Amino acid sequence: MNPRRRYYVETSTQSYTLQPAGAPGIDVEAIEITWSHTTQWLKSNYLGYDSPSVTKVGKPDPMKCEVPENSDVVPTVKRPPERLWLDRVIKEQVFDRNLSDAIIYSGTYGEVIERGVADALCRAMVETPANHACAWSGVDQAADATRRYFFVTHSLGSRIVYDTMLDLVGVGSPGRPNKFQPNEWGPAQPVILQMIANTPAFYMMANQLSLLGLANVPVRARSDEEPKPLFVRPDRTLMSHASGDLAAAASVTTALAVAAECPNPVSAFAKVKQLAQASKGLGPASGAATLRIVAFNDTNDLLTWHIPEWYVTGRDNCRPPVELSNVFVRNAFPWLVIELPNEAHGNYFVNGKVWQAIRCGASDGALLECLR
Repeated sequence: MNPRRRYYVETSTQSYTLQPAGAPGIDVEAIEITWSHTTQWLKSNYLGYDSPSVTKVGKPDPMKCEVPENSDVVPTVKRPPERLWLDRVIKEQVFDRNLSDAIIYSGTYGEVIERGVADALCRAMVETPANHACAWSGVDQAADATRRYFFVTHSLGSRIVYDTMLDLVGVGSPGRPNKFQPNEWGPAQPVILQMIANTPAFYMMANQLSLLGLANVPVRARSDEEPKPLFVRPDRTLMSHASGDLAAAASVTTALAVAAECPNPVSAFAKVKQLAQASKGLGPASGAATLRIVAFNDTNDLLTWHIPEWYVTGRDNCRPPVELSNVFVRNAFPWLVIELPNEAHGNYFVNGKVWQAIRCGASDGALLECLR
């Protein structure tokens, strides 16, 4: 999207070589996709009156209005009292500017966010002029087959990535109708399937999957049921454009239909990965089909819900291999009884221990040292 507009998705790329000790160098292409610009204007326009400390200045004061002289009908609008400091931080920076994104995404505007991320993902793989639509057909799949993908997500971004990629393979994300028509996701399907097959792990920070699941409680849910992901399965038409061969396309369609019955985006994504790996002749014994999820959580982050075990166990036809690790970190200095909420939520990317865990790994609850 055009960055001169008030809403757009931003993509930046940086390339470098990682040199492990005693091993050949690994070429790394780091791609950052920032979707938050799509919602900034909404929050400023509609919640800015309630969050003056974080809303850009220079705009008309929404609390001022023209009151006709000698009017008995129109009351005078007055500013509310100033909030206390900590309440202001929580209300204006945490709720108005961050939690509201989850509300926006759960509604109709979620399609704008998802389409923006899909376009940015395409542009990250295909060099495309800013004023041209990105075409998935431009991806060199032969070269792409040797790549490995690792996703590092933050907050709502975790759910957005799962939803977008599932929609682009035609499965559709549980609880949400597919935001793309078959003629739109069809060209992307073979590219995304290969990408998912080559994704060993997700590193997710400040996850909101459990919270967002509450937007999709089935009508017939019962209070005496065991906890489970809360998603309503929408009606869908599943088609395959992954192959020009009709028999192969039918096989892909049948396989993906199984993934379409998974109860949540995590298990659906893992099932698609398992199916994509099986198509390459790699069975469960190879370990390649396992989706590894490392979820980083600061328990003092008001906007994170660590992933419960029942979220990745699967049920019925969907029992994909998922390896889940919840990692608990501290992102800000504890001031007697509280961490600053905005720092607890926003400092995952500047937490050295988070990056050490991603780069070097951990064992028995302790971080490992990198070889070099």
